[in-house]
Amino acid sequence: RERKIMSKKISLTKRDMIRQIAELSGHKINETELIWDIFENVVVKYLKYAKEHKEDVEIKILNGVTINGRFKPEEEKVNNIDGEKHIVEDRLTVSSQVSRRFKDKINSKK
Repeated sequence: RERKIMSKKISLTKRDMIRQIAELSGHKINETELIWDIFENVVVKYLKYAKEHKEDVEIKILNGVTINGRFKPEEEKVNNIDGEKHIVEDRLTVSSQVSRRFKDKINSKK
């Protein structure tokens, strides 16, 4: 029986990304962190806006990486365990999408 070799997981934190971006761009860490936080706030702002205006939203955060927000109106659902009806409020379901081109870019031998 063949054993599957488990690969190690690389985990980059916000701090790791900020340090690398600052180093590669020649900017100070605090400047880079400010820009990162502004970027994050802009993404959240548009997701909240979409929810408030009952709209879907698509935010292309990188060339080939997209955050999608789909508006779900209030609905009544039945709890499978106790059979009681519950109201589920308006919400925005958030997902992400990575394009084939972006995946190919990662897996190319160049």
